[in-house]
Amino acid sequence: MDVQVIESPCDCIWDDYAGFQLPMDVVLKNDYGLFIGEVETIHDYVFEFSGNENRRVTITYSSISEPFRDYFIESEAEVSNIRDSKVVLYQYKNMFIAYFYYNQKYYDIEAVYLTEKEFITLIKEIMNDDVSE
Repeated sequence: MDVQVIESPCDCIWDDYAGFQLPMDVVLKNDYGLFIGEVETIHDYVFEFSGNENRRVTITYSSISEPFRDYFIESEAEVSNIRDSKVVLYQYKNMFIAYFYYNQKYYDIEAVYLTEKEFITLIKEIMNDDVSE
């Protein structure tokens, strides 16, 4: 597969950032897109945040299909219903992972050293209907 990384692929983070309710110390450090030559479009938009004490959040979304992931956690998933959407949640040590489809986007979110409450708040705010596209 022909995949290219494109730095800062759009201004969409500034439009979407209002929906990313993160702790004040967790700020955007990197954003990039994964361009797939076969379909000639950006498949994934990736936003990497980091904060104090090794806190990290990676928010990846795609309008095409589930975002690409280079590794998987082998633990039991919990399926929750948040704002009428099915969310698949994993926890492994200090890491949370969530997969869901909302507002015509597939999301893959990974957080390290966030509290469970901070992680769930992030998901709920992405799904907040008051946030415009």
